[in-house]
Amino acid sequence: YMDGIDQAADKFENLIDEFDRINNNLEYQAELIELIYGEEAYDMMDQVYSAQINNSGAQIESLRKQKEFWAEQAEAAKQSYGEESEAYQEAYEKMRDCEQDLNDAVLDRINLIKTQYQNTISSTIDALEKQMTGGTKLDYMQDQWDRLKESADLYMDATEKAYNTETFKANVDQAITDTKSVKAKQKLLEFQEKELKALREKKQLTQYDIDAANARFDILQKEIALEDAQNSKNTMKHLLLRLYQIYLKNFLNSLCHFDFLAMQVVG
Repeated sequence: YMDGIDQAADKFENLIDEFDRINNNLEYQAELIELIYGEEAYDMMDQVYSAQINNSGAQIESLRKQKEFWAEQAEAAKQSYGEESEAYQEAYEKMRDCEQDLNDAVLDRINLIKTQYQNTISSTIDALEKQMTGGTKLDYMQDQWDRLKESADLYMDATEKAYNTETFKANVDQAITDTKSVKAKQKLLEFQEKELKALREKKQLTQYDIDAANARFDILQKEIALEDAQNSKNTMKHLLLRLYQIYLKNFLNSLCHFDFLAMQVVG
């Protein structure tokens, strides 16, 4: 009797392994399709889902029959040998395992059906989008519209343009007032005239244009500051040189006077 149970168990185990092998092969095909053709290969994926659902259905039917078989074997062993017998315990355990496998298989099949349904919905929506937009996806069109709105927001209206331009002019005017160098004033005036002309003539002024003008203004101020520092350094050198020359002249004069006095004393 136990040999018969072991043979039946081996037969069922081989059958389950075959279902698993088929399912693993189908999952591999699904991953391969997605890698090669992308997520929008709806028709090809639908075929794979259908095959998986069919395989799952056959597996469920097989597990249901296996459960019934083990239930019958357990009842027969119970009647013949009692609940404490090895035959009953093994048959009952096999029945419980089949019951758990059956529940898992049913849940897997439901998820497969839901996945195939979602794939069908996505395929229908994609087809409608292409039909409505001439082959362009709605997401792409939305992105283009958002970019147009963003570009429109970048451009300043007349009031903003006037305010930002005059603010820039006032900043340069202040720098002209603050500097004492005639050369620096001239540089700043020429820079201001050139930049204001460019800003006022722009039909579509953006914040980037204002920022760029301010950046050039900052660079010019640093260049002027560097020139002032170099000029101050040169001026200090000339002053020190002049002071040294005066000191040397006075020292030589003192030395000559000392020599004259010394000659008189000797004489």
